[in-house]
Amino acid sequence: MELSICKPILMADRFAELGLDTPAGVLLFGPPGCGKTLLAKKLAQCTGMDYAIMSGGDVGPLGADGVTQIHNIFRWAKTSRKGVLLFIDEAEAFLGNRKQSSKISEHTHNALNALLFNTGGERRDFMLILSTNRPQDLDAAVLDRCDEFISLPLPDAECREKLLAQYFRTFVVDE
Repeated sequence: MELSICKPILMADRFAELGLDTPAGVLLFGPPGCGKTLLAKKLAQCTGMDYAIMSGGDVGPLGADGVTQIHNIFRWAKTSRKGVLLFIDEAEAFLGNRKQSSKISEHTHNALNALLFNTGGERRDFMLILSTNRPQDLDAAVLDRCDEFISLPLPDAECREKLLAQYFRTFVVDE
């Protein structure tokens, strides 16, 4: 992950000189509890970018203001010295397939269009990280915005044991 996502962002000018693209969109997918949100926060740390988080379920209740809020995030990205990593958790809640438009409200549809408008073309001032446990429900245009697709399965028993031991060593037991 560090080589495919973090290094290209940290060395964006050098990558551009070589004609290489930096990833502008990443889709994290897997079951609930597999660490998608934690991974997005680590990506923000390793890239040094400012960080914004939103849940797809937050957009619907905003109604018509959802479009304004989406545009505000991208205005912020354009003025940020470090760029902005935008993490959208539960992305399928408002970035769902437009062909099934009877399932989404007009305001949600407009918010999806605002995000697509702001993420089209070359992007150097922000990175989009999407998280979902239902990648098949995302709109095709949203998937086109992703350069990297990372599947995160639940950890197996051995891995969970190691994580728990690490947690206790770090936060509970003072050795």
